[in-house]
Amino acid sequence: MRPMPGRDSQFARGQRRSRLLRMRIDDGLNVARQTSGLSIREVARRVGVSPETIMRLERGGERTLTIDLIARLAPVVGLELAAQLHANGDPV
Repeated sequence: MRPMPGRDSQFARGQRRSRLLRMRIDDGLNVARQTSGLSIREVARRVGVSPETIMRLERGGERTLTIDLIARLAPVVGLELAAQLHANGDPV
């Protein structure tokens, strides 16, 4: 089965955007944690995950990063999660 015209580029664009967004989130959480003065262990305890999960997240290696985890992490380090979806003009 051949992909629909334009779909590959949309998919690739989505993958690139996803990687960039992950890097921004990972970096933002790392900087906020350090600014807050909290240790990785303390953040992990407050969020209910292992310290290893926080370390992987800060290094960009946590593949299971979910909106739920971000929403739980953000207030612990003094951030607020805000997300918005909007049409980009491409067909759905």
